[in-house]
Amino acid sequence: MPLPSPGKQGRIDIWLARPESARDAAVLRRCKEILNPQEIDSCAAYHREADRHRALVSRALLRETLSRYAPVHPGDWEFVVGAHGKPAIAAPAGLRLRFNLSHTGSLVACVLTLDDEIGVDLEDTTRVLDPLELAERVFSPEELAALQSLAPQPRRQRFFENWTLKEAYLKARGLGFALAPQSARFDLGERGRVRANFTPVAEDLPAGWWFALLGAQPGHVIALATRNGGQAACVRTFLATPGDTQAGQIEPRLYAESRLPDLLR
Repeated sequence: MPLPSPGKQGRIDIWLARPESARDAAVLRRCKEILNPQEIDSCAAYHREADRHRALVSRALLRETLSRYAPVHPGDWEFVVGAHGKPAIAAPAGLRLRFNLSHTGSLVACVLTLDDEIGVDLEDTTRVLDPLELAERVFSPEELAALQSLAPQPRRQRFFENWTLKEAYLKARGLGFALAPQSARFDLGERGRVRANFTPVAEDLPAGWWFALLGAQPGHVIALATRNGGQAACVRTFLATPGDTQAGQIEPRLYAESRLPDLLR
């Protein structure tokens, strides 16, 4: 099948990968071949083998994904990291591609669009945690009150929805936790509608942003944040296995495709 193209502003592509699908020795070798020495050292620095493997798959997924949209060998991409840790393309210069990465223990997500600031967060909703204990530290009073009003199971789901939206926004801004999570509040309405509110600390306006929540796999939730003027985006989701064939010849399977409703109004 032909490789996908962002085509125009307003399209967002999400590439998912399961780290455990990239365990074959030949696959791992091809993943390492496209990483630079600094990336290989960074992956090796993790203490746990599972973390080293996930870092390798994440970096290979990014490089191979970018090469689906530009005539650049996966090993030739160069990146620069912002003051608060957000990576961007350094070379080749002048490309309109924007990306962001997120991962859990069992899934990696790479999101890509044209021109607009973009952030993605992926969370495993089955992991053990106390939603109220965490929410007290990172949620606004309004979000915390809404969470406390829910039964335990809906409370867990709502916590992860709000939390992924916050993380996606902070990542899109390139500020991370240099900006307090409480500075962005999200009200979740019927049919998946998301309404954003920013405190003066954020120095930002909700009207410039579009937010969305997606169910990536059972037990996972993905949040997207993009500064695109508040327009609904066309979101496509693909499933890939990094290194599963020779670089530049990968024909990914279409995992899902949907046009989301306008979630920010």
